[in-house]
Amino acid sequence: MLSSLGTLESRLGRNDQARAAYDQAMAFYKQTDDRLGQGNLLGRLGDLDRKLGRNDQARADYEGAIVLFKEVDDRYHQALALASLGSLGSRENPQQAAAYFVEAAQLFEMFGMTERHDAALREAEKLYKR
Repeated sequence: MLSSLGTLESRLGRNDQARAAYDQAMAFYKQTDDRLGQGNLLGRLGDLDRKLGRNDQARADYEGAIVLFKEVDDRYHQALALASLGSLGSRENPQQAAAYFVEAAQLFEMFGMTERHDAALREAEKLYKR
């Protein structure tokens, strides 16, 4: 519930309240050793930090999420975090961002998610052309 509350607060533009709810949720996930919950929450924190222009922190959030998703073998959420990293880095390091999109596309393909696979490859192609 706290994680969902944080997302709602973020969508309403109440970023301080969102961060507070996310911090409480993270404490719970860590206390219960819920790595999937921690990974999902790091993804949401990455989205919030990106929205606030804190790109370095957003990158760290997404990278931390990927580590946790690999630990629990959650390739779907790993693909989402990779795509977020690709979007985040598209201006700073287009080649690295394209590589994130390609990796995300490969994971989406494993799930038969053709639209997401194709979209990720299109993003990678745009970045490779830069």
